[in-house]
Amino acid sequence: MPPKREVKSFAAGTHLPKQVQKHARRTAQAGFLYPWTLIPGSGMVRYMVAPWYLEGERALLKRVLIGLIRSHENTSDKSKDPKLKSHYYRLSKDRAWEEVSSILKKMKGYRVLHEVQTVGEIVMEKKTVSGRTMDITIQIVGTSPGNTAVDIYSASRGSLGDLGANYRIIQEIYSVLDRKLSSFKT
Repeated sequence: MPPKREVKSFAAGTHLPKQVQKHARRTAQAGFLYPWTLIPGSGMVRYMVAPWYLEGERALLKRVLIGLIRSHENTSDKSKDPKLKSHYYRLSKDRAWEEVSSILKKMKGYRVLHEVQTVGEIVMEKKTVSGRTMDITIQIVGTSPGNTAVDIYSASRGSLGDLGANYRIIQEIYSVLDRKLSSFKT
């Protein structure tokens, strides 16, 4: 057997707790990088990783592992993952349709293929750098006279998994919608 490769991390030999140093060593071996900065002239490392960052890294790794075999992702009210829950806005269905449709048409890298306003469905596609095509369906549903829900279904063409790409696409679309419609978010 070849000898074990020793990986040095920024946290080694610093004032950081032993658990943090151990975790940093493991993640360095796995190829993950953390947002640490070296304070010039002092030889000290400033530790900037918040607990939410570690949770996000675990969720991302989980999504990549799930994405080895699954090539689709969708949002719903019943989703176990809080990031895959439906998003609600205080808008009528017609006004939400206009706003969401105009926002999605302006998104770079996405192409709107089909729109059916009576059903509340927008079909888009996105081509990745690797050449794969993602089919995305956004559904706008009026839940009550002044509230609307937005659900997203994203699937990759092809038989192999997507390594979590559909999950990231859904997060990207939701972040754009939430930023543009922040005053209407519930």
